Amino acid sequence: MEKNWKYYTGISLLWFSVLPYLFVFMILPFWEMSAGESLTIASSLLVFSEVLFLSSIALLGKPFINLLKEKVFAFFKKTPEPVKPIGRARHAVGITMLLCSLVLPTLLMEFTLLVSDDALSHDFTLYMLIAFDALFVASLFVLGGVFWGKFKKLFEWPDKSS
Repeated sequence: MEKNWKYYTGISLLWFSVLPYLFVFMILPFWEMSAGESLTIASSLLVFSEVLFLSSIALLGKPFINLLKEKVFAFFKKTPEPVKPIGRARHAVGITMLLCSLVLPTLLMEFTLLVSDDALSHDFTLYMLIAFDALFVASLFVLGGVFWGKFKKLFEWPDKSS
């Protein structure tokens, strides 16, 4: 692929086509304006972003699209690495995280609903529930693939032929 003005302009337009999305989803929600105004600005920017993207594709041409497709397909066709077993300490930490993320939210909800009645504690409860969800997801990564393979086998019906 020749690196001339079409290439550099196309790459620039491709990168600039991302900026309206960032603006619409990260900045626009925090501006004080009516829903109609916000929707008008968002839709205009997203249409503009699509025009930039299509212009960049037109400038970059078919060789760039084929190169991009090859890279994307190569990424998704990678063979996964074999799963390595985890150590005893990592297993204990992962199980503790998993159990805490399942038991503590229930206790927190009961405490909040039965004992406290102010709005501050409800906000605190919401943040804690989000933190426990994050803890649950983190425990999935800490425990690794071998644990989840064993966990999945708990729910499989035993084969009578073996």
